[in-house]
Amino acid sequence: MRGPNYAELGGYAQAAFDVVRTTSGVRDTSITYRPGRPEQSLRVDRTAAADLGVPYPTVAARTR
Repeated sequence: MRGPNYAELGGYAQAAFDVVRTTSGVRDTSITYRPGRPEQSLRVDRTAAADLGVPYPTVAARTR
């Protein structure tokens, strides 16, 4: 996620995180915050996603 308003992005990130961490089969979820470096990322295990029947392009399209 990218944008000029970090507080707003933080809310979106928390909402996305809540969905992801409660999704069956998802492990090791976290949100990190580094002052001075307002960046958040989502790393998807492509193999695990494919095993669950979720194509990586679908995940990528939903996170923009």
